[in-house]
Amino acid sequence: MARLRLLSLLLLVSLLWLAGCASRPVNPPITQTDPRTGYRFEARQAASTNSKENLVILAFSGGGTRAAAFIASGSMAYAYFKVHQPNALWPMQNGGEAAAMFSWTLLLLVFTGSGAFGLDRLFAKRATTQDKAAAEQTPVAA
Repeated sequence: MARLRLLSLLLLVSLLWLAGCASRPVNPPITQTDPRTGYRFEARQAASTNSKENLVILAFSGGGTRAAAFIASGSMAYAYFKVHQPNALWPMQNGGEAAAMFSWTLLLLVFTGSGAFGLDRLFAKRATTQDKAAAEQTPVAA
């Protein structure tokens, strides 16, 4: 019985997903592009003095997660208090639900860090296992 409910729920979600995809308009084809402009990695690097290796290491290790979340949380709080708060007191009244939610969520990310998928957690686990192995090998004086 539970398996039948699960399969029917999966079928319903799949049909809703397909219906949502079918209702989107078709984008016009791209006729021309300029590889020297836009948000391409090489175009952004020409204006910057940072190396590509530092950016890749920070992006995949979670090294800048807390700092970026702190800055983004502050900017969302500023947006809420400067744009939405003068209209009404509560977020439901002034249309600032998204700004308030992002501000608090990003502030939470400041304290939790990059999480289980950051490489810094992998390096921390490796260091603790090496420390345990070293502690087991050291002789204890009696």
